[in-house]
Amino acid sequence: MTDLADLDATATAALIRDGEITPLEAVAAAIARIEKVNPEVNAVIHPLFDKAMDAAASPELPYGPFRGVPIVLKDLSCPSAGDPFHLGMRFLRDLGWHAEHDSTVAARLRAAGFVFVGRTNTPELGLIPTTEPLAYGPTRNPWDTSRIPGGSSGGSAAAVAARMVPAANGSDGGGSIRIPASALRIGVMRRAPSDLTPVHADVVNAVDGTARALASLGHEVDETHPVALDEPEHILHFGVITGCDAAAALDAWSARTGTPIAQDDVEINTWAIAELGRACSGRQLLTSREWLFGYARRMAELWLGGYDLLLTPPLRRRRSARSSRPPTTRWAPARRHPSSFRSRRRSTRPASQRSHSPSRGTARDFRSAYSSSRRTDTKRC
Repeated sequence: MTDLADLDATATAALIRDGEITPLEAVAAAIARIEKVNPEVNAVIHPLFDKAMDAAASPELPYGPFRGVPIVLKDLSCPSAGDPFHLGMRFLRDLGWHAEHDSTVAARLRAAGFVFVGRTNTPELGLIPTTEPLAYGPTRNPWDTSRIPGGSSGGSAAAVAARMVPAANGSDGGGSIRIPASALRIGVMRRAPSDLTPVHADVVNAVDGTARALASLGHEVDETHPVALDEPEHILHFGVITGCDAAAALDAWSARTGTPIAQDDVEINTWAIAELGRACSGRQLLTSREWLFGYARRMAELWLGGYDLLLTPPLRRRRSARSSRPPTTRWAPARRHPSSFRSRRRSTRPASQRSHSPSRGTARDFRSAYSSSRRTDTKRC
């Protein structure tokens, strides 16, 4: 029988639909894998094993496209009813806070048939691009446990990379999916935006090789990038939004729990970012919001011009030699942080031979084309 750890969510769902395995067997296999691997990786911080087994055995398990497939949820923006919900905060951990209801994402994942087997590690309030909260400790990179998987979706990414589960929920506002995707196997970059930082020659070679692979598949590949990437002001305006968001989040949780959050209740970075937000005026917040709206439109001009894909990884460091540990067979989500290569579909086949191919399905082709399995050499813990 095929090792379920080698299958992605689609393949696992197909086995269940075909009657080769049951939802209970799929969930039990994921739980066994988590119990075996997680102590070394620290990706899953809230196991939901009993609830998951009950859900998998229930005749009320929805008959969605992923019926019976185990999944983990990031413990940040995807609360699930009755489960711990701590956002990487010692404050909420010590209160033993549980979510009152499903988020929209969680509800839709349930409706699709997914079974929640756990919740994953994340930095406090998702504010920094690593997954090392004081509340739960660092998540380790399964390729090399002396390193980390980045963040803020590092727990979810590490769980998939370590083959604990075939799928995981993540979220991204400033690289929180893209950074772990790059750190754990995926990502290419030609140069850094505005050339502010150097990019290792190995990374440049990786993007060149990927571009050639895409071209060989029939894509039109150009070396270019959105002009907006050369506007360093976005860092300032993004900082204003992030600071105000952090300050508002602390105020909201103080009100929701009935306990004022003091400086000692959160990590030093969280408090500093929130203090920056509190120092901003309403006028500054609105100015930054409007600037970022315009920035988003300027970024979108590239895609409005007929391009489908920008190859990028958010990390610029070289990759280290491949580990002897079993590699993941999963692909991280297809979203990429912008860099200098883009791709649009160009087919040389007759129209009669193209009907089965998506006209703008470049992300799928990119995943097939990119064959490098080396991991990124990220920050040491």
